[in-house]
Amino acid sequence: QIGRFLLYSCEALIDSKQILGEVYITKTKTIAEVREDLKNILLSAIDTHGIGLGLHVHMGNAACDFQNTFCASGIFPHEVFGGIRTWNIDEVRRHFPDPSIYLQPEFHLVVSTDFSLEEAQEHLSDKLPYFETMAIIEVDQ
Repeated sequence: QIGRFLLYSCEALIDSKQILGEVYITKTKTIAEVREDLKNILLSAIDTHGIGLGLHVHMGNAACDFQNTFCASGIFPHEVFGGIRTWNIDEVRRHFPDPSIYLQPEFHLVVSTDFSLEEAQEHLSDKLPYFETMAIIEVDQ
């Protein structure tokens, strides 16, 4: 039920397992191509006018390495994961100087995982930028 709620409440979805499959299993995309996809998803989500001003990063039961592999300055910046402290209009301008790119004030990022709290701390702490500052909500199903 949480996944369904996030699907409807966020404008954009990043499926981490799909990324891992495309890069490492089927080898249908390069890391550079995935980064470009991530950039397009991010820019679409931050500039949405209307409902669903969120970006949902669905990790599933995978530990996709955004920290060291998929984040890149000016493409899909680490700061996106840090909330309003690190992802604000000044950071957007630093990474995307195009004046037509705008960060809606309601924009937010949500990371979901199938891991328990302990598993998330073990497997994701070095994979997600700003993991140590994220608010973590564990939901019993």
